[in-house]
Formats: sequence, structure tokens, C-alpha cells
Amino acid sequence: MVGCAEESDIWRRIAGVPDFWTTLDPLEPGVVRGIQSLATRYHWDVFFVTQRPDSAGETTQRQTQRWLIQQGFELPTVIVMQGSRGCLADLLQLDVLVDDTRKHCVDVIAESKTKPMLVVRSGNTGTTTRAEGLGIHVVGSVREALITLRQLSVSPTRTSSMWQRLTRRAGRR
Repeated sequence: MVGCAEESDIWRRIAGVPDFWTTLDPLEPGVVRGIQSLATRYHWDVFFVTQRPDSAGETTQRQTQRWLIQQGFELPTVIVMQGSRGCLADLLQLDVLVDDTRKHCVDVIAESKTKPMLVVRSGNTGTTTRAEGLGIHVVGSVREALITLRQLSVSPTRTSSMWQRLTRRAGRR
């Protein structure tokens, strides 16, 4: 585990690396291309939201856009922000927000009608149980989130919203 002083030192070093955010390997290879494919097929508007701190070189937004293009997303909309994802989700009237931070998902529940989907890669049952208790749909990967969203997009129940279908799928009313 990294302490506060070590973490601050890491972020300071990252800040000095030109275009750091363009150099990362994807956590799930091929998933960005999968997002592009499904967004095109189902006419989804996709927003990539990040709180990445600045690094040397281009802006964090431009670095993230370049990285997403390299990974297969043609015209990414990247929003770099601090603060609540819930306010943003409400403003953009999002159906679903996929995030890997429980706090962001809680903000979404508290401040919007958007349905949060939490990615818990570690299989942490405590986090999963607490999140599900709050009505947050939990998945093990972004790939799994895409499978769920694709299934909801082709659902024969056209009269209900994606939110309602996801809520039913998660066992909530």
C-alpha cells in the first residue's frame, strides 16, 4: 500500500512526464474499440469523464482524446472535471454512468436520475455488497458493463427506459 507522501511524490513525477496520459496500456485491451462499436450500432452518445491531474505537454483532455483514438474510439468526447459525477450526469441527462469509484456512483444516485454501474475488478465482496445495497449495479469489468448495456439496448421492452430495465435486472423495482 502506498502512503500519502509516496502518493504525492508519484503524482509530482507524473506531472513532469510529457503527455503521460497517452503512454498508458489499457486495463482491458480492445474494450475501447468495443465501446465505439456499440455506440455506433445503438446510437449511444458516449462521454469519457476523468479527474486525471495535469501532466506536462498537451492538456489532460487532449492527451486522453489521443489515447482513446489510439485505442479505437474515433471522435471521443472527454470531460475533465473535479467534483461530483452526479451533477454532471444530471446536467447531461445520462441514462447510465459506468465508473470504477464507489463514491462517484453514490454521487450519481444522490444527485441525478442516472443509473450508476460500478466496475469492481478485484472481486471485493464488501464493496460489491455495499454498492448493491445502495441500488448500484456492480460488474467485474468494463467488458461486462458493455454486455449488460448491449442487452438492455436490444431489450424487447421498448416502453421502459434503460434505467428501468437496468433496475429490474439488478433486482430492484
